[in-house]
Amino acid sequence: MALLAEAGKVKPQHDAGALDPGTVGGQMGMFIGASILSIVEIIEFFCLLMTKGSQKVANSKRRKLDESTDHIDETENTSKM
Repeated sequence: MALLAEAGKVKPQHDAGALDPGTVGGQMGMFIGASILSIVEIIEFFCLLMTKGSQKVANSKRRKLDESTDHIDETENTSKM
């Protein structure tokens, strides 16, 4: 807090109890902006989590299917001999 000295008196430049609309508006803008960004990042995280998770499930199912068909192919090849 800045102080002014006039004719031997020292008084604060701003009253600590007064609410400056510019300061309050600036703080509200920062808070609301940060809140919106946080919400968007959380939504993005869950979207990525769901897409990556579904890809892992699909890949594991595909691997299991490939393994089961490989086993069938091997038994067919041995029976033909």
